[in-house]
Amino acid sequence: MKFKILVIEIFCLFLVFKVQGQEWIKLFQGDTNFLGRHIVEHYDKGYLLAGDKEIIASHCYGWLYKSDINGNRLWEKTFGGKDRSTRISSLTYLDDGEIILIGETSIGSNHDPFVIKMNSCGEKQWCKIYDAVSQDGCGLYIVSIPEGGYIALFENWVEAEENKPVWLFRLDEEGEIIWQQYFPQDSIFWGSGAYDLDYSNDNTIIITGESYTPDTISPNPIYLRPMIVKVDLDGNAVFELSWGREIDFLGNGTTSVFDNNGNIYTAIRHIRSSPPFGDSPCLMKTSPEGIPLFYNDLIDSSDLGISTAMNWFHDSTLILNGVWIRNYPEDTAFNSVFKTNTAGDIILQKELFMSVHGFMDCISTYDNKAVLVGPFGFTPPYWQTMMIKLNSDLEYDSVYTRPFTYDSLCPHPIASDTISLSDCEVVVSIDEPLQNPETTRLHVYPNPAGEKITIEMPKYLVRKTGNHGLTATTIYHQWKETRLEVFDLFGKLMYCKAVPLQEKSVELNLSAWPRGMYLTRLVFMNEVVAQARFVAGR
Repeated sequence: MKFKILVIEIFCLFLVFKVQGQEWIKLFQGDTNFLGRHIVEHYDKGYLLAGDKEIIASHCYGWLYKSDINGNRLWEKTFGGKDRSTRISSLTYLDDGEIILIGETSIGSNHDPFVIKMNSCGEKQWCKIYDAVSQDGCGLYIVSIPEGGYIALFENWVEAEENKPVWLFRLDEEGEIIWQQYFPQDSIFWGSGAYDLDYSNDNTIIITGESYTPDTISPNPIYLRPMIVKVDLDGNAVFELSWGREIDFLGNGTTSVFDNNGNIYTAIRHIRSSPPFGDSPCLMKTSPEGIPLFYNDLIDSSDLGISTAMNWFHDSTLILNGVWIRNYPEDTAFNSVFKTNTAGDIILQKELFMSVHGFMDCISTYDNKAVLVGPFGFTPPYWQTMMIKLNSDLEYDSVYTRPFTYDSLCPHPIASDTISLSDCEVVVSIDEPLQNPETTRLHVYPNPAGEKITIEMPKYLVRKTGNHGLTATTIYHQWKETRLEVFDLFGKLMYCKAVPLQEKSVELNLSAWPRGMYLTRLVFMNEVVAQARFVAGR
């Protein structure tokens, strides 16, 4: 659904697709690559489609396309330039019409994650590039959260952190980092990858992806399984699930949605480990506590198969896209959408005579329709983008004829243009707390002390929390205040003060303190995040 392209690796076949006159189908095509990755329904019932255009070989411009309710172009923006290859992986928008985009852009020979915020007129408000530390990194997904700010999903941005490829960043409303955290943190996970990030109705974040883990009985070998990670907005891990370790279940997750009770439904590729062997497009369900509940293969006789985009209809039924081949490589590929109930039973199925590649995104509209977007392969072999709109009976929707008012939050018409990223702020030293642990510690001097002592605050806070047997490590870049405490050897509290972030050091007068050893500690969110000892007294 997101930045990674989920495809079945086969010889690309061009399938004839007959477009009937007024059916809701849009095809973006030309003599270059167009790849739409993520779509949202905008406040005015039009659509925002994000992705990229390849202008010349291996050089892309980020692409944002605004359409009316019928998918017709109202305006579009491109991002980057001839010296800066750029891709957009996902977007979100706020109630005031502001648009947030995340992706990757090049600085020199490397690619780095970036986030850009645009106002309701499509004008750049701020842009930040997060230095990926001498390697290629990318921004995969971003969501806004009720408290303000965003949760962003980055991948592969820290050098030499080979088993920490998936990172969450909480950003404030200006894109400054509040905290950073890698997932999964349990050492049984290896080679993890993320495809999706979602904000759940219980005020948590869900990461959907894949990871290699062992079975519960033996530590070797390790197998590819769907990965679901649930995190609260303070960075506390609720659970890290390698789905199916107990039942020899293999595969990878692509995207997830939630019901009103917090149950998680995930579209996956199921790798069948017993006859009939092969891969299936599949739906699985997980409880809010991270307990696997069931899985159901949408097709159980395929050599290759995967389920990609999914969402809800208003009657609590699900729409999923599935792609599969029965006899690889001789057989024709099949591309269908399925309507299922919450038990995974198929209610309707519609075969699509189109690309062999799965849709990358699916949204549910205000009027109970579904819009899917994804790649379409042509000859010559350019990536094109297909958008289709289906009703709840999985029939192509009709073109709307009544007028709508678009972009009403902008006082003037929105122009199509290219937005440069050359003036974006580059956020550097993001890995400093990882590479230099001294920046996360309390420093006390002089030690031993005379009449006065200075306690220097950490530049970053490292908070470790435990929940259900999990220990989560979160690195904070900003905070409101911490609590500084000093105890003597008998546990008597000698000093306590709330220290705001702006106060970099605290000076204590020790002239009246008895000679001896003292412990000073820093408390943040009821956790001790740093401590040091010193000797005081004459």
